[in-house]
Formats: sequence, C-alpha cells, structure tokens
Amino acid sequence: MKDRIEAAQVLKDTKLLPGPLVVDTMTNEAQTLFAAMPERLYIIYEGKVALQGGLGPHNYHVEDLEAWLKKFVMKKK
Repeated sequence: MKDRIEAAQVLKDTKLLPGPLVVDTMTNEAQTLFAAMPERLYIIYEGKVALQGGLGPHNYHVEDLEAWLKKFVMKKK
C-alpha cells in the first residue's frame, strides 16, 4: 500500500490532475466494485456516481461524459 500511495503522490505533485486522486486498496476493492477493468469512465458528482460509462476501451464514449457535464454542471455556472 505504501508503494501505491507514494506513486499517487508523485502523480499528485505534478499538479496536472483536474480533480481529486484516490488510491485503491491492495485487494482492489474499488476496481471490483466499479468494474473498472479494463477501463471505465465515471462522473462522481456531489459524492455520488452520476454517470457510469460502458466497459472500455470500445464501449465507452467520452462524448457521453462531455454531454452530461454540459447539461448538469456547466449550466450551473
């Protein structure tokens, strides 16, 4: 776990991340819970999963995330 946290800190130190960074447990609980393998896109909004993309890389669409963000977040600004 220490290695995961150290690797995450290196990434966080780049200050290039657009949002929060989280580290999964050694048993990959978040990966299992959210079916994140091979990859999956999520929007977490106000502490809840607001949008779950399809399993990637062939069954998710960045356009879906963009449309959701424009509809629910950008209009609030």
